[in-house]
Parts: sequence; structure tokens; C-alpha cells
Amino acid sequence: MTSIVRHKILLICISTLCLFTGGAIYLIFRPRTLYMFSYIPSQIMEWLDTTKYCLHNVEKLEFLIYNMPAGLWTISYIILMQLIMMDTRGINRILWIYSLPLCLTLVEILQLSKVVPGTFDILDIVVYVIPIIVSILIDIRHEKF
Repeated sequence: MTSIVRHKILLICISTLCLFTGGAIYLIFRPRTLYMFSYIPSQIMEWLDTTKYCLHNVEKLEFLIYNMPAGLWTISYIILMQLIMMDTRGINRILWIYSLPLCLTLVEILQLSKVVPGTFDILDIVVYVIPIIVSILIDIRHEKF
């Protein structure tokens, strides 16, 4: 197995881990009143409630519960798009990799001005922007632009 293939496999594993970790945090700690929970079977809801009860001290870490999942999903998306666009240079690469995180950042800003419904949280912007900056710095270092 070549080092490039190993590198791609590692990135896929990191992306998958970020995706599922963010999902697990969201499912375990978010309020059960969210509409999405009405679709989850009762056995899974019982397991989620038991897990939440066992980890009750974590509920005090609001950043972990309310912001970290979005940051992990952003990292996962950027890594996957980096892999998909690996051989692409220029504006197409930039648009595909950064359009979604930048749109999420814009939506958060529009929540502040009440143009978009929702609760503005500066930490959401932070968890969207930091992965973008890190990714751009890595791209510049590896001359991907």
C-alpha cells in the first residue's frame, strides 16, 4: 500500500470519526423536544437517555453540547471535500471545499440581524471559521491553490 493510499485512508477515518462523534454528542445531549427525536425508535431513545444520565456532569459543558458537533461536522466536510478535490486547483477547489462552511457562517450572522430565524452564537462562527483557516493554511503549505 502506497503512502498516498494510507494518507487517504487516514483522512477518511478522521472525517468519519468527526462525523460520528459530532452526531453522538448531538443525539445524547440535545433536548428531546427537538422534532428530529420523534423519528427515533423508543429503544434507541431509552439508550440515549441512559447514556445522557450516566454522563450528566457533561451537561455543564455547553460548548461541547451546542457548538462542538457543528465544528466536528465542518471538519468532516472539509476533509472529505479535500479528498474529493485533491487533484483540482483554483477557484473550483475553493468553491467546493469552502462554500458550505462559509454559507453556515453567513446564516449564523444573519441570525444576529434576525433575517434568519434562530439563535445567534458567536461560538458557532468560531467552530465554522477555524477549520476553514486551518485548511487554507495547510493548502498554502502544500501549494494546493
